[in-house]
Amino acid sequence: MDAADKPIEGYYARAVAAQLTRAKAELDDAEGKLESLRTEFAEIEKKGKKHGELMSQQESLKRSLDDNIAFRKGKEEADRLAKEIERLNSQVRSRAGNLADFERVYKRKTEARCVNVCDSPLTVSCSITFRQKTQVRLTRRSPVH
Repeated sequence: MDAADKPIEGYYARAVAAQLTRAKAELDDAEGKLESLRTEFAEIEKKGKKHGELMSQQESLKRSLDDNIAFRKGKEEADRLAKEIERLNSQVRSRAGNLADFERVYKRKTEARCVNVCDSPLTVSCSITFRQKTQVRLTRRSPVH
């Protein structure tokens, strides 16, 4: 049995059992560290994903805000232009009304002048047309005795 016991005694003499125990402990320790690193990596990956989503949301929000600002500027410009158009239309209506009033007054005064002149010893031939100059031709009438 010596021959069979010799390898067993060598196994104990070299402390192979202790080496195996240490190797197993180191392997368990390394596996624990690996699992810890995997967990840490998963957490970092989750945070990275959250940051990526946040960045995407911020970009979307920025685009939305830029669109909103552009819309408001466009609306303000449209409102300003609408007010300007209304102001100009009001001026045109006012001037058109003033022009119509002027034409009525001018026609009335021109007709009155013709009537006054026709009553005098001079004969006036008045030809009044709308929006044309009054043409007056004076001719001398012979006095009545």
